[in-house]
Amino acid sequence: MRSRFESHGLWLRVPPLRFHGGIACHGGTTDIEPLAEHPMSAVVTVSERKARETERLRKAAASIVAELTGYAAAHHGRYLVFGSVATGAIRPDSDFDVVVDFPEDAERAAIAEVETVCAKYGVPADVHSIGTSGPSFLKRISGHWRELK
Repeated sequence: MRSRFESHGLWLRVPPLRFHGGIACHGGTTDIEPLAEHPMSAVVTVSERKARETERLRKAAASIVAELTGYAAAHHGRYLVFGSVATGAIRPDSDFDVVVDFPEDAERAAIAEVETVCAKYGVPADVHSIGTSGPSFLKRISGHWRELK
């Protein structure tokens, strides 16, 4: 008999349950059978998953920055990237924080470009327009952003 741990995609061999003197035993013994087919090295720890996701986000952010830099240059605007991407302190739960600074007639398309590129790389986007951002917000992030133009 086999049992499957759906969330991890692992298979576990479970011998038929037998009763000996009122005690439930697998295969007539209380010993646990080792999983020779799936050694512990196949198990991914939480810290390994976080490290992998951080590395994926780091590579994705670099690609997003490259694409948005090209877009900004071609459309005469700029993106102000701030937060963990700008500082290099990317974590597994990081998003792409950006302020869009484009001429009014090009702003909507510039925002859509951020959302499209971030979605392409599977990175959540936190997009702000410079025209609707308050002065206290802009003051707080000024000097902590990376300008793409």
